[in-house]
Amino acid sequence: MKKIVVVAIVVVVVAGGLLAFGMHHKAKNNSSSNSSSSSSSSSNSSTLSSTSMTPSFMINANDSGADHESVTVKKGANVSIMFMVETSGTYHGGLEFISTDPAIDSGPIATGGSKTVTFTATKSFSFQPYWYASQVKKDYLITVNVTD
Repeated sequence: MKKIVVVAIVVVVVAGGLLAFGMHHKAKNNSSSNSSSSSSSSSNSSTLSSTSMTPSFMINANDSGADHESVTVKKGANVSIMFMVETSGTYHGGLEFISTDPAIDSGPIATGGSKTVTFTATKSFSFQPYWYASQVKKDYLITVNVTD
């Protein structure tokens, strides 16, 4: 009988901890600010956009997703994206963000670190996040939408 009570208490504590972590993570994502250049605006919590020809964006990411998974810019814009890898929710090895066409690679970014990529927007494409040490793909993309 004592074993059943102990097991039940452990299950309740673990479930409560997971629930609290999930609520904290959701609140953190909902309260994150849209960081972009002064001429930028956000159309919703997961998309950043700019009409500037020199837009600059900051994207916070971990193993399960990013605070913004879509960026919209004008064709011909000189775009800067700072990828910030969160310490919470990221495997200790960090992440790398790669696009194959056009060929853009952030290089390895340790947890808690950041790197900026710059490019001229000529067509729409996506960045694929990876665990850079093992090249395991993460289950989301960060899409750059280019408009005329």
